[in-house]
Amino acid sequence: MPQDKFMEAFIEILKYTFPAALMLLLTYLLLSNFVDNEEKRRQFYLRKDLQKKALPMRFQAYERIIVLLERISPNRLVLRVKPGNMDIGNYRKLLVNAVREEFDYNISQQVYVTDGAWNHVVSAKSQVVSLINKTTAELQKDASGKYLFVEFQQEVSKSQLKKVKGLTGVEEYEKGFLLKGTSMEELKINVSRFAQENNMILMTLKSESKSLEEIFKDLTV
Repeated sequence: MPQDKFMEAFIEILKYTFPAALMLLLTYLLLSNFVDNEEKRRQFYLRKDLQKKALPMRFQAYERIIVLLERISPNRLVLRVKPGNMDIGNYRKLLVNAVREEFDYNISQQVYVTDGAWNHVVSAKSQVVSLINKTTAELQKDASGKYLFVEFQQEVSKSQLKKVKGLTGVEEYEKGFLLKGTSMEELKINVSRFAQENNMILMTLKSESKSLEEIFKDLTV
């Protein structure tokens, strides 16, 4: 019958075409797998090569960040940036500009460090600028920089000196103390009275002055 002959012909064709199609499929899968492996291998060596080249740059970036943080630290900053004859306002601008210049000079280093590390740098820079502004505000309340230097024959503590009337600040200085008050003349009288009432002998009682740089450094330490 014609239908039987057709089926026999179809089966004969299938006997030859199926193995060929199967081989073609296997060849495609093998080649596809080979190409994928080669691509992964190429990407692996490319990343390895990039990491090898980037590692020294990352080390250099971290070194520069350490130097940046050191240079903008308040105690280093006031030693490097001198006020000269500037007033407090202009000195503040000079210090803030110095911090920003250091930061801007190293801003490209964020490409080579982690986000966390760079966020710490940004935070440190903001804290230093905030400290400069806060210190400036404190200095503008009393920019005279005048102190009263006192030295006693007996041993005296800061807590004892805080009982002196009109005293607004006290700090140890050399063998004595630097006293700050609302009025230097009244403070001298009150210190003398304090010494008499406590049977103490004043060795030194004189006015002292600090430069703007010294005052700023004391407040930022």
